[in-house]
Amino acid sequence: MKIALIHIKHAGDGGIEKYLNNLSSYLADKGHDVTIICRRHENQHHPKVKFVKLKPIAFGPAHRIWTFAKAVEKHLQHEKYDVVYGLGKAWSQDIIRLGFGLHETYIKQAHAYSRNPTQIMLGRDRIVNKVELAIERKAFSNPDLKKVIANSKMVADDVKQRYQFSDDQIEVIYNGVDLVKFNPDNKIKSRQSVRAEFGFTEKDFVLLFLGTNYGRKGLDRLLRALPQVVANKPLVKLLVVGYGSRIKEFKALAEKLGVTKRVVFAGGRRDTQALYAASDLFVLPTRFDPFANTTIEAMASGLPVITSVENGANELITNGIEGCVLKNADDSEEFSEVLNVWCDADVAKAGGVCARKLAEKHSIESKMESIFRTLLDLS
Repeated sequence: MKIALIHIKHAGDGGIEKYLNNLSSYLADKGHDVTIICRRHENQHHPKVKFVKLKPIAFGPAHRIWTFAKAVEKHLQHEKYDVVYGLGKAWSQDIIRLGFGLHETYIKQAHAYSRNPTQIMLGRDRIVNKVELAIERKAFSNPDLKKVIANSKMVADDVKQRYQFSDDQIEVIYNGVDLVKFNPDNKIKSRQSVRAEFGFTEKDFVLLFLGTNYGRKGLDRLLRALPQVVANKPLVKLLVVGYGSRIKEFKALAEKLGVTKRVVFAGGRRDTQALYAASDLFVLPTRFDPFANTTIEAMASGLPVITSVENGANELITNGIEGCVLKNADDSEEFSEVLNVWCDADVAKAGGVCARKLAEKHSIESKMESIFRTLLDLS
């Protein structure tokens, strides 16, 4: 098959970008003719994967997004593919995968928490949001759209509600995980050294929060629940990892809540497998995540997970087995009660064993095979 994969950016980091690399490599290894259509790309990650770079003149981010979608449309009018698979920011695909979920839902649930008050007041993202919504609506009104792939039932239900799609038009394929890279055995290699780097002892019980954009990922929710936990469990520490421009705001909140000495802000890091290895419990009380990759990575690493109902990955978790799903992460009392239960070494260890077993059912290879079968059906 001649297959086109569309995404505005090809890079080595980010959940969508990693997915793009995994899928294109998998399809190329299967012997298919694979082309990534993008606006910019990094070094070639697979010798047989080709690139078409579409970079029309653009003025500002909103115009850049729109002109890329237009350029994709024009390209596809002249270049024929058996299947066109889109990952967002375009309206001309046969299949669309909603790795980001629906933009309209993101705006409703989390956008205000993703920006500081000044940015919200200035409305810097207003035009970009309008453009992204216009592209999304145009994509779902495209008569040539044959299939929607959602990475959680939460996203699938959202599509059905907003765009009146039927069950047979939507397929749920959860995100997969690299079971070799993310493995409990990493604790042997990394646990002690990473803990020493951040000043943790082996007796400390380490919570890990990992995510870019602290507001959307719900770090404030976790910080507000923390005082009641550390009052009962003096060995609990919180490691906060992730890129973000608002770190000063969250450090100030930790100080206001009196937990500064219990929280380490590590900033952005790339050695995520070592961070999981150094921790005892993964906590992600996100306000909007169609399926947070960190959830399945943590479970594959042998960590139980505490997350929110706004994370589509919560659908994998059975409360009390692999972790817990918070019905209302803004309820600090409920949140702290859950943490008090799970901030126990024996409870967390048992949950981590169950989490790894669950993750083993969701390997990257199994998900790529599911996508491949869908492409074959529609080609």
